[in-house]
Amino acid sequence: MRQSGRYLPEYKQLREKYSFMDILENPELICYLTSLPLKYFNLDALIIFSDISIVFSLIKNTEYTIEDKKGPVVTISDINKISLKDESKILENISLAIVNIKKQEKLPLIGFTGGLYTTFLYLIKNTNYDKSILYSNEDILLILMEAIYKTLKTQIEAGVDIIQIFDTYLFDLSPLDFEFLILPIYKILLNKLKQEYSQTPVIFFTLNTINIIEYIKDLKIDCLSVDWRKDLNIYFKNFDGYVQGNLDPHILTIQDRNSFLKILDLSILRIFSNLNINQNKERYIFNLGHGLLPNTKIENVKILIEKLRERSD
Repeated sequence: MRQSGRYLPEYKQLREKYSFMDILENPELICYLTSLPLKYFNLDALIIFSDISIVFSLIKNTEYTIEDKKGPVVTISDINKISLKDESKILENISLAIVNIKKQEKLPLIGFTGGLYTTFLYLIKNTNYDKSILYSNEDILLILMEAIYKTLKTQIEAGVDIIQIFDTYLFDLSPLDFEFLILPIYKILLNKLKQEYSQTPVIFFTLNTINIIEYIKDLKIDCLSVDWRKDLNIYFKNFDGYVQGNLDPHILTIQDRNSFLKILDLSILRIFSNLNINQNKERYIFNLGHGLLPNTKIENVKILIEKLRERSD
């Protein structure tokens, strides 16, 4: 959840010299930024420095970049002419970085990609198309699915220990849209991943997680990553696997120390109180309910981790 990023001073300094795309073209910088959080925090795992949009480096007939203050920008002239590339230089760089990180660090390494609907939204953002094109052109999602699969496959074969799919904007869909447009493609993708890489755990994340709770049982995932808008109990009741997340990342941006400590203690207490119901603690992985924000205080993150270490001890 953005372990290394906009709130760390070294990252800010690096971005004064390099664009985001420059970094993705440099395996050494990817390695450096992936390991950078260990300078500040006692973490249980690392996340490869990348972006959910790198799937577009595998899509023909598109122009893909990541712009400051805009994020991923994909340009296409005709959405019906997109197809899958055989290779991607960005993926090659990330793969090389993964190999090197696994030689340097002993912690588990998490790889990730954007999900089906979120990458679709990036694809049509700068066009005249809207969601309705999916009703008459399933091929778009199938091409995105293949790009997502190849992105994850590359990272797994390079050595990541866990993969995570971020489909942040699924909440934009109606139940009908999700059940009949998106879910069938996810079943194909996740079945394929589990057949090929059964030993690699799969984490799935979306904001407003509650919106898809009735479909979670249909997804072959090992862990559901949830936001902060509902208590954990509902996810444990509807899902037999692991659950992670649930802390509001805005808490880590609180400037006043006393206010921060008060809210943090209450939040942790609420999370762990939910875990004690039906002995769910063994199925929970602490994490945020979304990514770290640019105005996150490093000291707040340190305090959070210290409190969690005290509980685990």
